[in-house]
Amino acid sequence: MSLDAPIPPFTGSMDVDEFMAFVETRPGKEHWELIEGIAVLMIPASIAQRRIAHNLSELLNREFEARSFDLFAYIGTAVRVQNNRHFQSQPDVVIIPGVASYDVYSEKFQLAGEIMSPTNTRTEIDLKLRRYREGPDNLYVVVIEPSEFLVEIHARRESWQPKVSSSPTISSRCRSSACAVASSISIAGRFLIHSAGALEALAATRRSSQLTAGRDAARRGSARRARARSPRRRRRTRSRARRTPHRQDSPCS
Repeated sequence: MSLDAPIPPFTGSMDVDEFMAFVETRPGKEHWELIEGIAVLMIPASIAQRRIAHNLSELLNREFEARSFDLFAYIGTAVRVQNNRHFQSQPDVVIIPGVASYDVYSEKFQLAGEIMSPTNTRTEIDLKLRRYREGPDNLYVVVIEPSEFLVEIHARRESWQPKVSSSPTISSRCRSSACAVASSISIAGRFLIHSAGALEALAATRRSSQLTAGRDAARRGSARRARARSPRRRRRTRSRARRTPHRQDSPCS
C-alpha cells in the first residue's frame, strides 16, 4: 500500500464511543484497536517485541531526562486522531508531552512507533502510519523491523518521506533472537537520537507551545491591568463608593 495514495473510505461504522463501550465488555487481557471503524483483536506481542519497546522507551526517556525535555515515551498507550472518530490505535511506543493525565488515550502524541512481527502485516502497519501522520501534533512515525535490522523514520519536516537505516554487517553476524533485539534497539536509538535529530525537534515543539501559552497568559494579564487602570473604570468605582451609605453602629445601651 502506498502511503501517498488516496485514503479509502471507512470500511466500518463503529466510532470511538461505541468502541470504548464494547471494550468494557471484553476480558481485560484482550487487546483491541479500532481501525477504519472496525474493532480488531490484536495478537499478543511477542517477548522480543516487548523487549524492543521497553528498551527503546527507556533509551528515549534517559535522553529526555538528561536534556530536561518535558517529554515521556510510553509503552502501549492508545492514541486518537482529532476529527477522526473511527480510529483508536495503540502503538508499541508513543511520545507524549507534559504531565501524565488520567485519560486512556492521547490526541497530543508527537511520535508513534510500531514494531513489526510475524503477526502484523505491512498493509496493516501502513494503514496505521497514514492515520498517525494525520495527528496535528505528531512529528514522527517509526517502524522497526527486527528480523531485517531495519528502521524507518517518517518525519513531518521531511514531508513524511521515509528515511531508512539498516545494518547489513550486524545482520550477517547475528544468528539469535537476542542479538536481533539488541541490534534493533541500537539502530533505532542511534537513528532517532543522532541521525534524525528527533529529540531536538520534539523539544522545540514543546517549548514553542509553552511560550505561546505564556504569551497568551501575559496578554490576558496586561489587558486586565489596563482595564483596572482606565480613568473610566476609576470614576465608576469612585461613584459607587459615594453612593454606598456608611453603616452606623447603634449606640450602646
